[in-house]
Amino acid sequence: MENEWLTTTLEDIANQEGNGLVDGPFGSNLPASSYTENGIPVIRGSNLTLGLRRFVSDSFVYVSEETAHRLSRSLCRSQDIVFTKKGTLGQTGFIPKGGYEKYPASLVAPESGNLFWFLDSAAAQHLISG
Repeated sequence: MENEWLTTTLEDIANQEGNGLVDGPFGSNLPASSYTENGIPVIRGSNLTLGLRRFVSDSFVYVSEETAHRLSRSLCRSQDIVFTKKGTLGQTGFIPKGGYEKYPASLVAPESGNLFWFLDSAAAQHLISG
């Protein structure tokens, strides 16, 4: 059986109900002073990788439920793909099942293993950087 690759866009495969492809909070929208000792974990670049490891869940910072609600447009859940579009390009993460219910994060797309590996590639990083 021959593999057939489908050519598509992030917009086409993103969850069309709600916010399937979004920008995360940056700068003054989520200052370090918003962090709390516990609560809702925030996915930052340090939770993403440049290699085979898909997600780093041991270095979270947290925000209150109220702050997470204010940032609801940037929330993602298990099996979402998160990647950087600023700073260190090529950092990607695939949020595993069994973690937290929700996370404020950077860019989010729906589950797709092949998409994860593409976003980890040099070609994707070149496209994202514009």
